[in-house]
Amino acid sequence: MDDTRITGLILCGGKSSRMGSDKSLLKLGGELFYHLIAKKLSLFTAEVYISCREEQEARYDLPVITDIHEGHGPMTGLVSAIRHLKGEWIMTCPCDVPDISVELLARIASMVREDIKIITVTDDSGIDPLLALYNPDVFDELLSCYKEENYSLQRFIEAVPDKILIKTTPNDYTNTNTREDLESLG
Repeated sequence: MDDTRITGLILCGGKSSRMGSDKSLLKLGGELFYHLIAKKLSLFTAEVYISCREEQEARYDLPVITDIHEGHGPMTGLVSAIRHLKGEWIMTCPCDVPDISVELLARIASMVREDIKIITVTDDSGIDPLLALYNPDVFDELLSCYKEENYSLQRFIEAVPDKILIKTTPNDYTNTNTREDLESLG
């Protein structure tokens, strides 16, 4: 597979309310979360962008795609990226998984097929729509869903028939949503 077809998108536009500060700017081992994730994504993508709200833009030293609207969750980040990255596969990753395994990203990237619209991960709690690879063939459907004010990426993915769900293990990544989660990362 020619990885120049895939662009990475780190979703940093959330409010981080449970953490109390911007999760993407937290550090693990002295390195910013978004830097750790970008390094790993760059192994499988041609470029890595940050998806964020307009007022966050100056915080990052990577290319930024700002949200076209505010208040509609991660789907807004993906829709904004679709408008900017026309025709490219987009691999999304949330900003709060600095320990994401390279092996999991490799499994996701290795599943690319023209007849598959979305490759995402799942565990016992369900689909994780923020860690996914989106085929440009699904973009029109996604934009229609967004225009109809259906902002749930999870519901959108569940409705798409041509998808691959990759079962994850607790070793694949940890969502860091609270100070307790951050402390357990070490």
